Amino acid sequence: MGAHHTLEIELNNKLTLGKERWDAMHLQELDEATDVHKTSEVAVLLMEAGLANFHLLTAVLAKDVHRVSLALPKKRATTTNYDKALVRFFEQVYQGIKDHVNLDLVKCVLLAGPGFVKDDFLSWMIQKATQSGDTLVLQKKSNFVSVHASCVHKQALKELLSDEQVQKSIANTKAAAHLKALEEFYVMVQREPDRVCYGPKQVFEAIEKCAVQTLMVVDSLFRNANVKLRRQYVDMVENARDQGATCQIFSSQHVSGEQLQKLSGIAGVLRFPLPEIGDIDSDAGLSDAGADDDGQKGQELDVDDFM
Repeated sequence: MGAHHTLEIELNNKLTLGKERWDAMHLQELDEATDVHKTSEVAVLLMEAGLANFHLLTAVLAKDVHRVSLALPKKRATTTNYDKALVRFFEQVYQGIKDHVNLDLVKCVLLAGPGFVKDDFLSWMIQKATQSGDTLVLQKKSNFVSVHASCVHKQALKELLSDEQVQKSIANTKAAAHLKALEEFYVMVQREPDRVCYGPKQVFEAIEKCAVQTLMVVDSLFRNANVKLRRQYVDMVENARDQGATCQIFSSQHVSGEQLQKLSGIAGVLRFPLPEIGDIDSDAGLSDAGADDDGQKGQELDVDDFM
């Protein structure tokens, strides 16, 4: 852990890497890396009249997943034919979103282009979803963001993603689910403190009792230099998932992850009260009942620090 190696691999040469133990988190990352639909949290639709290019973005790539192209008649004194064709185009784009963008996973959909078609489509889409009772689109409508782009071709992605306002929109939207989970945790701390746990020892005991409803873990715990400790955290996530808990992995690079790190990097909301868990030091490490793995003693949770 923490070691770096350099290896020169020539074009068309095959390289095989071996690993002694593949735990569930490693296998999940490999599975997600091979299917952009499972890992992408940002979708970009580059749009102009009659043309829409769909892209899904991950941390390492941008993949073209769909294209809608429809010839539109020129605008004349009467725009009836043009308006009808534009509606057909919008309907195809709408269906493309339904077929190629997993709105349950994607946290931000950028509608980008040089003109006003993207804005017109966004208004039309919300109206369409309202009329047809499309609850998923209506629930996720705040995830759709209209932004300017100089063109509708793939090179516009670099322009978009370097824009500070776009970066802020993506970061805030992607972390919205995590921030909501944290907010629910803090509310539970105030209303039903016996239905929360935080710190490795408390969470471990709650999972042992099949009590965890929502588990929140910061990703830095899976990069701990202690191999045994890393495996213990992985096992905790696996066990919680097997029990039907919702597991959310927070990025240590985002404000939501920073807040979770103040809770030792791991916390949970419980299905039922466990008052005895409050007697466990919240900062006690998994292998050490009196101090965490950095030797730091635990402290009482002050909700005001996080609200």
